[in-house]
This record gives sequence, structure tokens and C-alpha cells, in this order.
Amino acid sequence: VMTWRADPASAVGYRLNFVGPQVADMLGYSPEEALAEPGFVRTRTHPDDAARVRAAADRAVADHLPFREEYRLRARDGRWVWV
Repeated sequence: VMTWRADPASAVGYRLNFVGPQVADMLGYSPEEALAEPGFVRTRTHPDDAARVRAAADRAVADHLPFREEYRLRARDGRWVWV
């Protein structure tokens, strides 16, 4: 599990404003690196998952619900990791 929180109203769309320390073990990036990069999750989401994940995030925002979804992110070493 990787915990993160994003601002859906940000200019780049869903800019992270919190990333849990799990990101280091799971993906090889520090929380600070993830927070510093606009689109960190979007640019690392597997192409086959991207549309579904974006739709789920949009629904969560519209319905004021937590976002919980399983999808793949590209780790620093190139692996695809299910989160």
C-alpha cells in the first residue's frame, strides 16, 4: 500500500501534497522527490491502467470519496509495481 494525497484543483491536475514513506521501498523514490515532481503518479502509471485510474480519481473527487484503486506504477529501476 502506498498512501498519497493530491490536490485535484491544481493546475497540473492531482498534484501530490503528501506521499507516505512507502514510496521509497515500493518505487525507489523518496517522498520529497515524488512531491517535487508535478504529475509524479500520472507519468508513472502503466498505459493500460491510465484511463481507468484517471476516471476513478475523477469519480472519487466528484463524489467526495477516498480514492482506492489497484494499478501499476513504474519504479525507478523500470519494474512495474502494483499499488
